[in-house]
Amino acid sequence: MLAIAVLALLQAPLDAKDLIDRVSKHYTEMKEFLVEYRQNRQTPHPLAINAAGALTIKAAKSGDRYFYSESGGRAFQIVGDGENVWHYDISRRQYIVEPAGLRADQIARERLKSSFLRFRMLDGQAMNARLLRMDERKGNGKPVQCAVIEISTARTDPFPWVEKLWIDPETATIYRSEFEGTGACATGGRVKTVFEFTLPAGIKTPDAALLEFHPPKGAKQVDQFTGTSLDTSPGGLIR
Repeated sequence: MLAIAVLALLQAPLDAKDLIDRVSKHYTEMKEFLVEYRQNRQTPHPLAINAAGALTIKAAKSGDRYFYSESGGRAFQIVGDGENVWHYDISRRQYIVEPAGLRADQIARERLKSSFLRFRMLDGQAMNARLLRMDERKGNGKPVQCAVIEISTARTDPFPWVEKLWIDPETATIYRSEFEGTGACATGGRVKTVFEFTLPAGIKTPDAALLEFHPPKGAKQVDQFTGTSLDTSPGGLIR
């Protein structure tokens, strides 16, 4: 009976708006998942912080425990257990320890918040959703027929963006997202941003070991801090 129901679902005409609404509801109800994405930003100003390039992020969250890492030009990891936060500079093999609530904790929580909220806020954008095609993706080693849905801003929007989502209609799970948009640059002009999200095997509960910090062999603890003036921004441990 289940197979017949699934077949009927896949054969029925897909309503893009309804599917996006189900996706938003699905991720709103979820408590934890793993997400990876690559980011490329281009601005009219040759500032190092805004330089074009790829950024790979893995984020996982479970209650007050989290793991967050960035790689590329600024390779670091931040791990929190709800009480302490470890900020590890991968290239220098140095780490600091600080109580929750300080800068490293704030950096991680803001990034994680944006990652987890991303797929919960799609329903408000579903009015401009349309089905492009069906496409096969891999999920847990098995092929999954995904609906490729495109959502976008109105043509008159001063900062337009468009996003393509690969969604399993049966589970309302996103397997991939490709986002491209423009916005205002803080130093003037426009900034173009491209995101590529991948949710490995659809939904994945973070491994408990991922939410613990174990200094790699040879890593050195720089210090332990309790103050709020420390610069724990990427690369800010020791210069």
